[in-house]
Amino acid sequence: MEPPYVIVKDPNGKGNDNYEGFMIELLQKISEKAKFTYRITLAPDGKYGAEETRGQWTGMIGEVMKQRADLAAAPMTVSAARREVIDFTEPYMTFHTTILMKTSPAKDGDDISSVEDLVNQSEVKYGLLTDGITENFFKYTSNALYRKMWRAIQRDQTVKASTVAEGVQRVRDSDGKYAFIMESSTAEYWVNRAPCNLKTFGRISELHYGLVIAKGSPLKIRLNSAISALVESGEIERLKTKWWNGDQECSAPSGAGPVAAAKLGAVVLLGLALTYTSVY
Repeated sequence: MEPPYVIVKDPNGKGNDNYEGFMIELLQKISEKAKFTYRITLAPDGKYGAEETRGQWTGMIGEVMKQRADLAAAPMTVSAARREVIDFTEPYMTFHTTILMKTSPAKDGDDISSVEDLVNQSEVKYGLLTDGITENFFKYTSNALYRKMWRAIQRDQTVKASTVAEGVQRVRDSDGKYAFIMESSTAEYWVNRAPCNLKTFGRISELHYGLVIAKGSPLKIRLNSAISALVESGEIERLKTKWWNGDQECSAPSGAGPVAAAKLGAVVLLGLALTYTSVY
């Protein structure tokens, strides 16, 4: 689970009421407008999904492909590779890739505050999420600066994290010697959490979140209509404000500001799969 998108109330609990968070409230509002009910289950491996062998995917994408779930909800980025095997709804959120670091007093003007600063030094290591969309971006980018970053990451595989939470904790524990490349929407949440010692900088690539559905899904038109209505009414913006800033623990967050309202569209959560039980 990846707060604030989905939070499990009781690890041993069951049923839709055992989950809360931005994604849960968004799904409820979408279902009311699209007129369907659903049952929440967790993806067996708790992952977004990656291609293991040709045509065979793990995680939530695999669950949707195998028709064990009608809809996958998580902060999952829309990508061409994923679109080859599944479909996405209209985006509910637009964001960018950014860099998360621990704040520290500048020493002799050495404070790192840009991607260029990070690349042109050797003391601070930087990594990203294994098998994520960010890793895929760096693997295939033609940008010279980002290719230099990718070569550095490839030289030391230990800089990669298996989960976002692991990457964030490593930044906190690093005493300023490790930076984590991640999605700005999630980074913004962690910057606003105690002990208030994190910052973000850099806009590397613009990306979108969308709900995952099977190709040819009869739900697509209903879902897109519901998402568009929620964006236009400002409801998704209000939900984001509630879950990102409602219990804000840091009075003066560093780095990037909130995602612009006009950019909001669709968000999803790690490990969540849904089966709709009826359409009315």
